[in-house]
Amino acid sequence: MKKNTLILACFFSFGLALFGETHGYLSFSYGGVTKLSETLKGSFAHPEAGVLLSGALGTNIRALTEFSLESGSAPVLEQAWIGFGEADVFLVKAGLIPVPFGRYNRINRPYSTLLVEAPLSVQSFYPHRWTDPGLSVEGRLAGFSYALYAGNGLGEAGILNERPALSDNNTGKSWGGRIGLTLFESVEVAYSRHTGPYSDDGDRNLRLEALDAHLFWGSLNVQFEWIRGQVDNPEGYEKGSLDGGYVLLRYGRRGVVPFVSYQMMDYEDGFHGSGFTGEDGPGAGIFSRRRRWAYGLSYRPVSGLVLKLEIDADTDRDTGNRSHAVTFQAALFF
Repeated sequence: MKKNTLILACFFSFGLALFGETHGYLSFSYGGVTKLSETLKGSFAHPEAGVLLSGALGTNIRALTEFSLESGSAPVLEQAWIGFGEADVFLVKAGLIPVPFGRYNRINRPYSTLLVEAPLSVQSFYPHRWTDPGLSVEGRLAGFSYALYAGNGLGEAGILNERPALSDNNTGKSWGGRIGLTLFESVEVAYSRHTGPYSDDGDRNLRLEALDAHLFWGSLNVQFEWIRGQVDNPEGYEKGSLDGGYVLLRYGRRGVVPFVSYQMMDYEDGFHGSGFTGEDGPGAGIFSRRRRWAYGLSYRPVSGLVLKLEIDADTDRDTGNRSHAVTFQAALFF
């Protein structure tokens, strides 16, 4: 997407949103890594504030702009897009759009996620709150949901979860999307794909695929997501590969809601990693095989406020080393 087109889309969406609704969110976490036999000695971490501006001009034009701010960081433009059409039928978005890949990326805000820490695969395989300058088309039809997009794609970096710049690092465009099917009004399954040139010269590609599902029976809610991918590397290096996912179960919808999650990831890439500076400056490589059990409770005492307690038990599957983290999080949406 050309830079001037993105600037125009961001400006128009921000201006239009000012005449609509304004919402905000706040969150903070307290905790730390500890041995279970020791008293928790934690600290406050990751305080965050965000603002959502949304508006509409008639029935077929709408816009949304979101900014966030974390302690010690500059403000971040999370998304800024203009939409044309009906949201539940056929909606075209242009600007800085959320990438429709998997389930977790669509709800990755403290007030809307059950987990305090994102699943291992989500943390590692794509950027936090993955957005991209581009164009998307989404809607629903007879039990099917679809979201297709084209955009700049991810730029080459030491690890895939690094947030990309708004400018494109090559002349090629990436594309992909998510196709879902709802069954019996209680089961949704979906397939996602992302593919496009990854290197600065545009001669090496990145491919990601995801399968996700959401099931609920009464008070029991189950979420599942699995991601696989491949990174093209220069001659002399094997292709990078990633494989991992999570299962999340919770019971209850009101009051104190217990949850448990099993997560795992394999990430191997001999070309990228710490110290990577480009094709002429390979990194130390990425060789990570981890699993995690996450247990916790979620409680919504009033509308818009969620309190979460999570215990994470991580294991390095190569060395057997274990670590534990206990974290409390409070998140407010208003």
